[in-house]
Amino acid sequence: GVANVLPIGGSGLPFCGEFDGGGHVISNLTLSGKVEIGVGVFGYLDSAYIHNLGVEGGSFLGSMNAGGIAGVATDSIIRACYNSNDITILNGQNAGGIVGRNEGSRIVGCYNSGSITAPNGCGGVVGYNDEASIVSYCYSLDSSCAYPIGIDLSNPDLTTGDLNVITTNSAVHITLDNREISETT
Repeated sequence: GVANVLPIGGSGLPFCGEFDGGGHVISNLTLSGKVEIGVGVFGYLDSAYIHNLGVEGGSFLGSMNAGGIAGVATDSIIRACYNSNDITILNGQNAGGIVGRNEGSRIVGCYNSGSITAPNGCGGVVGYNDEASIVSYCYSLDSSCAYPIGIDLSNPDLTTGDLNVITTNSAVHITLDNREISETT
C-alpha cells in the first residue's frame, strides 16, 4: 500500500478544479501523522467537483476534519463516490465517511462502509454539516457513530435513526431507498 503521502489541497491552497475518478478506486492509501487537520484524498476543497471515485483498503488518521474523499469541502459538489477506509479522529472532531466538515457543499449519491471514529462530530457520511450544506441520496453502513448519516450541531436530534436525514441551517432533506421523501425550508 501507499503510506503517509499528503492529501491533495491544503488549507492555504485548496483543490478547486474538477476530478473525475472515471469509476476508478484508490486502494490501500494510508494517511497518518503528516497532516493532522484536513485529512482525506483531498484535504481541502473549494468550489470543486469530485465524482466517480472510490477509496478502499486503507485508513486515515487525524486530529480534525477527516473524510474518505475530503477533510473539508467548501462550496463544492461530491457525486457518486464511496469510501470503505476507516476514518479516525483521535482528540478532535469532524470525521465522516465521505467528508469531515461540509461547508455549503452538496454531496449526492455517495456511500460509506468504513468505520468512523471521533469524540465529537462523527457521522457515517459527513461529520459536520455547516451553513447551507446538502447531503442527499447517500447512506452509511457504519453504525459506530452516534449520528449514522451526519450531524448538524445546531439540531442533532434530526440526524439520528435509520432514515437518511440531513439537516442544515436552511433545509432538512430526508431520503429513503434513494427517493427524496421530504424537503422543508
